[in-house]
Amino acid sequence: MLKKTAEFSGVLNKKIKNSKFKNKHKTNRKYFTRKGKLGFSKIMTMIIKKSNKSIQNSLNDMQLDINDDCTITNSAYTQARAKLNYTAFKEFANDTANFFYQDDEYNKYKGFRILAVDGSVVILPNSDDIKKEFNPTVAKCQVPEFKKEVVQSRVSCLYDVLNGITLDASINNKINSDDNDLIAYDERTLAVEHLPYCTKNDLVVLDRGYPSYEMFVKYAAV
Repeated sequence: MLKKTAEFSGVLNKKIKNSKFKNKHKTNRKYFTRKGKLGFSKIMTMIIKKSNKSIQNSLNDMQLDINDDCTITNSAYTQARAKLNYTAFKEFANDTANFFYQDDEYNKYKGFRILAVDGSVVILPNSDDIKKEFNPTVAKCQVPEFKKEVVQSRVSCLYDVLNGITLDASINNKINSDDNDLIAYDERTLAVEHLPYCTKNDLVVLDRGYPSYEMFVKYAAV
């Protein structure tokens, strides 16, 4: 596992610096064309590290690591991050799984990968941009004046429990609204959408609320 992690870290580091990858995953073709304090590879590295420190302290640590004495502010980082498309991380996730399973050297139970599917509801920031993709709902309270509008999403994940690898994950709208045509997703539908990532050598574990005729038929076709 450690050897694979080290090897793949090298692969990702090389990919981050690839110009084709950069041009594919920026939100505007004009972005990241000039050399600046916060280039494409630096932004990617900063996000992937997932530090528990504040953004400013994480930026300071990164600058120290690369012996760069210029100061990068929170605001500069936020603006640069907006130029990066989320699709870069989707490609990274797919590459990670493909690289990990390219040989037969991973944990199995009686010849099977053990995969688990589960979902949850996540409360998102209540901003206008987010409400264009996720319908808000009203959180009621026994005290009427305490009720408030919240934006919820439904998340779902297909996870290899023995190897700690996420094969697929999604975040979708949860609630219907008369004001738009956004589709509301339920857990079963999202679980079925994970099935293309499964094979006949997988043992998939789900809560008792997931099984359905549609799931059994589609899994049999995998």
